[in-house]
Amino acid sequence: MGMFSELKKIEDQKTEEKNKAATAIPPVKSPTPPVQKKAQKPIRKPQSKEDENKASNIVSNITILQLNDTEIDGLRDPTNDVQTFRLTAKDKDWVKDTSYLLTKEIRRGSVSQTDILRLSFMLFEKLLETNRPEIIQILERIK
Repeated sequence: MGMFSELKKIEDQKTEEKNKAATAIPPVKSPTPPVQKKAQKPIRKPQSKEDENKASNIVSNITILQLNDTEIDGLRDPTNDVQTFRLTAKDKDWVKDTSYLLTKEIRRGSVSQTDILRLSFMLFEKLLETNRPEIIQILERIK
């Protein structure tokens, strides 16, 4: 019960912050007419390895999030088999908290822990197709 009270406190804080932000917005002024500026040559910054990784991650994320109707229907199928997972306390709490918070955000129904796990399996399967060597490397580092 303590975890849910903490989540409620966090939710209340976010609501207060939104209300404060909404009242702190200045009134809308009419826009100033655009002023023509001389065209400037863009300054090219050397891309760091981190910037390249972020760009490739964005592309990967966009690809991952494109689920077709068949895949969505597969996620709607009822789950009948019971499976036990061994998780750390942190992972277990994250799944519980995330399902609770997502349930409050969606318009209909509720998000179960099973929904999160099944969606993560599907996304992992897609990620494995495109990034197999990197995933194997990570798994080897874990072991």
